[in-house]
Amino acid sequence: MIMCLEINYKLHQLLHIPIPTLGNRDEDIELHGNTRYYRPIIAEEDLKVYKLLKKPMFGITKTPYMRKVLWFRKGMIRQKSKLGLGYFPGHRYIYEGIHSFVDFSPSYKITPPDEEVFIAVIPKGSKLYIGQDGDAVSTELIVFRNDSVYNKYCKTHNVKDIWSYL
Repeated sequence: MIMCLEINYKLHQLLHIPIPTLGNRDEDIELHGNTRYYRPIIAEEDLKVYKLLKKPMFGITKTPYMRKVLWFRKGMIRQKSKLGLGYFPGHRYIYEGIHSFVDFSPSYKITPPDEEVFIAVIPKGSKLYIGQDGDAVSTELIVFRNDSVYNKYCKTHNVKDIWSYL
């Protein structure tokens, strides 16, 4: 199963890229032949989001769709990825990147019994897209094992709610 995010067109600027300059674009965004794409938001601050993962055992967890194995180190998981943009007629979507939810409520409603919602942060400087269904895809994400690890992180970082940022 592939998880995709449909871009929220109201939050992202549409760009037109002439074919000869496709090689000069951001290295962490793959366009796959598209000459038009919506510009990602660059986080100017750490942004609080939520991540859905399999319930951890012995500090090890998996992503629910791709089944990628992740380890909590010092109570955190740090992930990095490229962003991959695709196109269906009339729809632009992100098929590659680190998925999260901007609100707790949408992710909580779909949480199966073997999965858990974790507090996460999209770090400052990350590129991200906001989807139409309350989801987000970013180039980086930090997932926290529990509230105390997140609160400790917040003491040294200025974390903002993603909706107050947009």
